[in-house]
Amino acid sequence: MTPYSGSPGPTDEPPAATADVEAVFERIDDGVFALDADDRFTFLNSHAEELLGVTEDAVLGEPIWDVFPGASGTTFEANARRAMETQEPVIFEAYYESLAAWFEVRLYPDDAGLSAYFRDVTDRKEREEQLEAYETGINAAADLVYRVDPDGRFTMVNDTLVERTGYARETLLGAHVSTVMSDDDVAAVEAHITTALNEGDDSPAPIEFEVQCADGERVPVETNLEILREDGAFAGTVGVGRDVTERRKRQRELERFEETINAVDDVVYALDDDGCFELVNDAAADLTGYDREELLGEHVGIIKDDATVESAEEKLRSLLAGQSVETTFEFPLQPKEGSDIPAEDHMTIVYDDDGSFTGTAGVIRDITAQQERQRKLSGLVETTQDLMDAPDHRTVAETTLAAARDVLGFELSTVRLYDDEADALVPVASTEMVRERMDDRPTYAVDEPPVGDAFQTGEILMADDLAAIDDDADRSPVQSAMYVPIGEYGVLVLGATEPDRIDDLDRQVAEVLATSAATACNRAEREAELREERAFIDGLVDSIPDIMYALDEDLNYIRWNDRLLEATGYSEREIENMGPLELIADEDVAAITGAIEAILDGGRARAEARIVTSDGDRIPYEFTGAPVTEADGTVEGIVGIGRDVSDRLERERELHRQNERLERFASTVSHDLRNPLRMAESNLDMARHECDSDLLAAVDGAHERMEELIDDLLALARQGQTVDETEPVSLATVAGDAWEHVDAPTGELTIDADGRLDADPQRLLQAFENLFRNSLEHAGPDVSLRVGTTPSGFFVADDGPGIPADERDAVFEYGYSTTETGTGLGLAIVEEVFSAHGWDVRLTESDAGGVRFEVQT
Repeated sequence: MTPYSGSPGPTDEPPAATADVEAVFERIDDGVFALDADDRFTFLNSHAEELLGVTEDAVLGEPIWDVFPGASGTTFEANARRAMETQEPVIFEAYYESLAAWFEVRLYPDDAGLSAYFRDVTDRKEREEQLEAYETGINAAADLVYRVDPDGRFTMVNDTLVERTGYARETLLGAHVSTVMSDDDVAAVEAHITTALNEGDDSPAPIEFEVQCADGERVPVETNLEILREDGAFAGTVGVGRDVTERRKRQRELERFEETINAVDDVVYALDDDGCFELVNDAAADLTGYDREELLGEHVGIIKDDATVESAEEKLRSLLAGQSVETTFEFPLQPKEGSDIPAEDHMTIVYDDDGSFTGTAGVIRDITAQQERQRKLSGLVETTQDLMDAPDHRTVAETTLAAARDVLGFELSTVRLYDDEADALVPVASTEMVRERMDDRPTYAVDEPPVGDAFQTGEILMADDLAAIDDDADRSPVQSAMYVPIGEYGVLVLGATEPDRIDDLDRQVAEVLATSAATACNRAEREAELREERAFIDGLVDSIPDIMYALDEDLNYIRWNDRLLEATGYSEREIENMGPLELIADEDVAAITGAIEAILDGGRARAEARIVTSDGDRIPYEFTGAPVTEADGTVEGIVGIGRDVSDRLERERELHRQNERLERFASTVSHDLRNPLRMAESNLDMARHECDSDLLAAVDGAHERMEELIDDLLALARQGQTVDETEPVSLATVAGDAWEHVDAPTGELTIDADGRLDADPQRLLQAFENLFRNSLEHAGPDVSLRVGTTPSGFFVADDGPGIPADERDAVFEYGYSTTETGTGLGLAIVEEVFSAHGWDVRLTESDAGGVRFEVQT
């Protein structure tokens, strides 16, 4: 049913309408307009004119899409087309951009056209959007939001409450709050609301209770309540509850933190960014004398002087500049009353969550005891050094006593040392106060308490109240004492005029002091022994006729005997500033340098060189040296001896001249004797052709005898020469070679020698040949010989008849022989060979009863 429908008449005037119908449409609050089948306006009531901003006269007969071109293509056109096509009413809401408004539209079609009823619902839509946003916000809130009616039943719950409790929304809506609260909490909240109602307070203070979840978990919440009223009557409440589990946890942690910092003996504080106290623990009141309330809010300058505050601010600026995160400094703390207290402040920076500086926090410690301990320990270190320099026990006792008085502060102190002859503890050092205020201190037997007990047990004995000791000793004015054993050397007695005066620090320092004193006594004993030993060694070293010296690893002289000064003519000071090579002739430096390098490599060395004295004289010396090594074998120096070989070299030169004379003599003798002998042998051969006589055989034997004598005399002359050069020789090899040179087909030689010795191999070979021939001549061709070594050399023994003891000294004399054919020079040559080597030889009896020649090399 439409107010106007159909097309306009020929005069373009709308069809007539009754006055009643128009009056009805004017009374409707909605806007009403009608369109004909060609979408032309046929009617608008006054509300439509107002809402659309047009007049009826201006739009009647005009197509709607021309009047409102912005409506084309909109939801209105689509729904209008649909209504006309379906001839079914269409109701919808839409926003019209051109009118900037929301409209609720109802379209009624018929064959003649379309009637539209519409109203502006912009305000309602905005309220709905606000409500929707409000509900969305409530549901998105992290807090638990709810509303209950006057009977305490839920009428609204947000998503957070549903999720946190685990109950479905349908379960909670209409349910009593006791579903999620205990009876006690329900009663407490009801009482809280009743009080608020009675006081007319619609926003009472927050209240805490626990929410009981579906799974049994209990969640503590702090809830803000708002009283709802309708016409002044109570209409329920709205609640916003916040989970305070973490807050309670933090609160408990804070309580524990406060308990902890209050249990700390040091001052714990926090300052704001202006340097005012925000937090202090109980220890602050104890140390500063100020109550906590007096400190909180006050500037830190209340306990620090201006210089300390300025220094602390400078350190804070360094911290803020990123140089560090914390700092520690000492300062004089100014208490409320009394003198300054030495203190140490360990300060760090405090930042908030966004990294902004909010102040500082730190710990202040009373370091009075620490400084006193440091003072005592520093004094103890100095005392220890003095103790180590003490030359004897009495000096140790006096130094220990001074430390007990000056470092530990005990004016009543005595040191007793053990006297082994008296078997007692004798007072050897006492402080001035002891001497002035106490009688002469007695000597205690080692088993007499309390001093003797400490000495015998080796443990510190504390006497907190001397009056309790049951003996007749007068110890006044001392009322407490400590008896500290000084090892096996004595006891340190420390006394005080008050009972229980001695603390743990005193005990610790006194124990270290006594231990150092015992070490010093032991060191003094060893030093005395070392001085005696050094004096003895110095006497021995200075009595050595040769030069003795010691060098460090840098070849500096560190020790020498008087002979070095005498030999060189230099003074002690001059030797101290000289190196060993400065005493050596230039042409001999290479030899000494090589020897030094060999010694520094860990070996021994020998070298000859000439010393240049302070007067420029050159004296030949033979130097022998050996390394001085540490436990790990590292060479740390050289020790050596230098022997003046002037006389030896002169003897060697004389022997060389003598050897040359002997060689000339032997050659002369050999020539002068052999020539006549050759003529005699020629004449003998001629005589044998002219006649045949037994006397010619005798003459021939005499000639052979003369030949042997000449050979032996020549050998004797040559063997008597001094051996100039030697080389390592195998004793077994030389003995074996000598045995092959003698004619002994049925004899036997056993060699038990595997050593080597320095010798002239040819001359040693001659000596062995003579010894073997001697045994063959006296023991026969079947003789058994043995060559072996001894600790001091070697021996040659046979199983022949031997030589009587009273004739053994004569066997080495020239011409001694027990056979008619012997020359008596064989063993003399043997002795000459051994003597030329510097060896000794003697004759004894072998195990088989024969002879045994023992050679000491």
